[in-house]
Amino acid sequence: MDISRSKRRLALLILLWFGVAAGFFFWRSPEPIVWCDSVLVANNLFEEPETLKWSDPGLLKWITHNSFYDVGSEGYRPLSRVVLWTGVALFSDRDVSPYLPFFWFAAGGAVIGAMALAFFFVSRHFLHSDVTALFAVFLFLFSAPVVTGAWNMSCGFQAIVPLMICLGLLLYWQVVTSSQGKAWYMAGLCAVLFFGPWFREFAGLLPLLIIFLEAQRVKRPTILMGIVGLFFLH
Repeated sequence: MDISRSKRRLALLILLWFGVAAGFFFWRSPEPIVWCDSVLVANNLFEEPETLKWSDPGLLKWITHNSFYDVGSEGYRPLSRVVLWTGVALFSDRDVSPYLPFFWFAAGGAVIGAMALAFFFVSRHFLHSDVTALFAVFLFLFSAPVVTGAWNMSCGFQAIVPLMICLGLLLYWQVVTSSQGKAWYMAGLCAVLFFGPWFREFAGLLPLLIIFLEAQRVKRPTILMGIVGLFFLH
């Protein structure tokens, strides 16, 4: 009985990820880049003295240097910059295969599919039902912030932020409830807390959520609160 239920759960999760990823790909890929993406590509093509192109041999070095070496006007978001400049270079190069941008849209779909999975598990933690958790995922995916944010394909995959927050919550619950593998779960949580703000500073909500949940759980200061607090400062 348990094996059959596990197989159904696995099939459901695979279908959820694939359905969301494929749905995003077929919805978004026929459309051109829009909003700030189109401005960045236009500036790269017509305003910059040296156009950044996908076929440039020094592209990786340029992206790495210009993503990590300073704090921009928007803050320190090096991993978001990596996504940004990679997308700009890809959509600015007219010599690349016309099919190559479709891999970029597929990558965006994979990220949104992963976000849907992570959100499903977070919802399942509170709702205790696969059906209601799926309904929560449906409402979340078709909410205005998620739909509008999904149009950006070069300014950064916006779904990474809620994905990081959900992953962090899932790892936190494993840290406080699991009897084995706590060190691995803690290492994963620290990695999410460290790299999350390098995409967007809004990932800083995660340590605040964990501190709140930890205070709610034990009703006193803990070492975990202190560790998470350090990452909030980060």
